[in-house]
Amino acid sequence: MAAAEQTKCRKWSIWRATSAVIDEEHCCVQLESQLHAGVRKALVETREIQPSKAEEQYKKTLQRFLRAEGWDVGKAKLRLEQHVQWRLQHQPCSITESEVRSHLEPCKALVQAAGAKGRPLLVSLARNHYPSSDFAQLEKYIVYAIEAASQYCWNDGNPDNKLYILCDLSNLALKNLDASALRACFAVLHRHYPERAAGILMYKAPAIFSGLWRAVSPFIDPATRKKVLFVSGEKAQQVLEEWVGMDIVPKEYGGQAEAVPVHVALERLRQQEGRGSAKRSSSSHGAAPIATEARGVQQTCRLCAAGECRCGWDEVRQARVLKVVAA
Repeated sequence: MAAAEQTKCRKWSIWRATSAVIDEEHCCVQLESQLHAGVRKALVETREIQPSKAEEQYKKTLQRFLRAEGWDVGKAKLRLEQHVQWRLQHQPCSITESEVRSHLEPCKALVQAAGAKGRPLLVSLARNHYPSSDFAQLEKYIVYAIEAASQYCWNDGNPDNKLYILCDLSNLALKNLDASALRACFAVLHRHYPERAAGILMYKAPAIFSGLWRAVSPFIDPATRKKVLFVSGEKAQQVLEEWVGMDIVPKEYGGQAEAVPVHVALERLRQQEGRGSAKRSSSSHGAAPIATEARGVQQTCRLCAAGECRCGWDEVRQARVLKVVAA
């Protein structure tokens, strides 16, 4: 992009601070014109965006990074390129249960799929966390959980592709306090998932958490810190109903939904993608699929099947499994 065009976008960014008006479409076009074609391909390969809706989701991803950088095209370009390098190197979408098994039991995170309001909910159960010396393993689990919730952001009812986060601090004890883990959660969210969180609820924070928050909060990105809201009691119910919708809020918090552990949510997503791929495959061959029923099949998450999980999802469910066979 010409230096004059880049200067123009930067001037618009400054203008936005006083007039709250900016040509977002123009900056998005300029950013796309500067990026190498391999960026979009890498985002598809690492499942940041879905192949079937790559064009639409690529544009929304550019908008997220531009918004995170105040619509400064140059800064957004650098940040997005660094993000792509990180995804290619670490493959967050390919982290397996076995790689983070020590953090899956007891369950530390829930992922509630989007409901009527369109945005999914990521729940962090702080009372099930215990400080560990393996920081790399902890950070990988944090990425695993946020990545899982992010995969549920792509739906027609969620135009800005954001999610809500509920940090459940109830029954927190001194043995659960971990400044490094709290900083890591916010750091990963800021570095690799900019503008992904619409709001962060700190639920039933006890007095012992206040000291930890005072120590950690200065290190949190200011834009992210503004999204944090401490709630409890009736206020928590009101905010959850207004923001998230009680149809996906777990019953423990006054909602109507069953709690879904993060690895179970990922398993469901894979099953949905598998069914979608089968439908697309059968359609591409021009043959109408024939469904045959198989009854009495036990459906569980991978860890439950191996007898290594107590998430509550390991109950036998008699279900009809459709086997799609091309005619």
